[in-house]
Amino acid sequence: MNTKKVKLKNPNISELLDLKKKITNVFTGNAEEAGKLIVALIDKMAGDEMEIDLTALADGIMEIINSMTEDKIPQAINDQIVKQISLKMESIKNSINPKEKLTNKVKNEIAAEILKNPKSEVKNAVEKVLVKNGITGLTFEEIIDYEVATKWEDLNPLYAKFHQTYFTQFHYNDDDWKTAEMFAKGWKETNTGVKVIQELTLKLKTIVPRFVYKKQELPLEDLVRLDRNGRQSEFLSWLNREIDMILVNSIVIAILIGDNINTGQNRIVSFDPIATVWDSVTNSFILKTTPDNWTSIRNYTGTAPTVQDVREMCDLIFNPNSKEKILIMNQKLLTKLSEFRYGTGGTVMYRMKEEMAGQFGVSDIYVTDALDSVTDLAAMVIIPDGYWINEDIYISVDYPTWETNRHSYQKERMIGGTTRDLLSTAILTKA
Repeated sequence: MNTKKVKLKNPNISELLDLKKKITNVFTGNAEEAGKLIVALIDKMAGDEMEIDLTALADGIMEIINSMTEDKIPQAINDQIVKQISLKMESIKNSINPKEKLTNKVKNEIAAEILKNPKSEVKNAVEKVLVKNGITGLTFEEIIDYEVATKWEDLNPLYAKFHQTYFTQFHYNDDDWKTAEMFAKGWKETNTGVKVIQELTLKLKTIVPRFVYKKQELPLEDLVRLDRNGRQSEFLSWLNREIDMILVNSIVIAILIGDNINTGQNRIVSFDPIATVWDSVTNSFILKTTPDNWTSIRNYTGTAPTVQDVREMCDLIFNPNSKEKILIMNQKLLTKLSEFRYGTGGTVMYRMKEEMAGQFGVSDIYVTDALDSVTDLAAMVIIPDGYWINEDIYISVDYPTWETNRHSYQKERMIGGTTRDLLSTAILTKA
């Protein structure tokens, strides 16, 4: 690979300041140290009469980023800085040799590979496209002109907290540990006979993964226009994130309250809902009215629940290992419960969400209007790590349908889940 160099007799101070400002704005908090090192490197290599080795500059910046631990450089920050660096390097490179710009054809091929491949394989797929088209002297970071699809965990913060497992079956025991059959026994030297056998009654619970999919289509005429305008890569980037976002949000709703949006064979049924049970009479998921091994129920009276009602529901959770607890409710109820006044006739004010979480005895509050579709369900609290999800395979394909001149984009995940920890959830319902 030829090393590209350029001598800046009079560096564009405004451009350099703009680049350094972007880096400083992105690298904050624990990542501030990396930002300072990168800015210092740019200053060192951009002096008067300095011959800038573009490859060395890029390698130096990436070395600083890679030397930081993941807690100091989260993936989102890493991706953003790589993008900013790539844009800068592309600008300088083009000023040296404009003929090295990527054609729209190659960009579209790269975009197609990004859509079809898992994130871990994108780089290799893109490099194969470059080799096929005889393009050399460009790094992967210089090629990509938009961000690769965001991880599921970034698209829904609650989904990120669920327990991912390779197991589809597990045993549990729901006997009362305060009974003589379950409680441990003592022994001393004067005891006679043999020790008591304490038998456990184990029960089996199974996760049955099923396919959950999202499919979208686009007329081929629209794709042709996007291709000619060089915008296909931008469109595929948006479509990739959109499909993933709909998939993960649909799964979270199915976990919390079941899928009452779809009907018949389109219904998502591979997740055991926390707040509802399947009713064969109405062919829908209905609100739980009887506690079970997994979910406790707290009823409230009146027109709306109080802070005390919510706190007492949260305290129903059995949490011997002090795992993270998440309260789930809509914004309207959270606003009402956080309202307060200083003195009679004072101005209405509202406590911060973090303060309310402390009052309820939970780690965080997940705000969503998903619960509104279940009559008489006001709120729920869960230990996310107590809900286990098993994902088998992931499919991402795109294909044309010439009979109708349309192009389909489809993603599927063979996935399912169920509550693993006993009494790790609770719901607040109207009496």
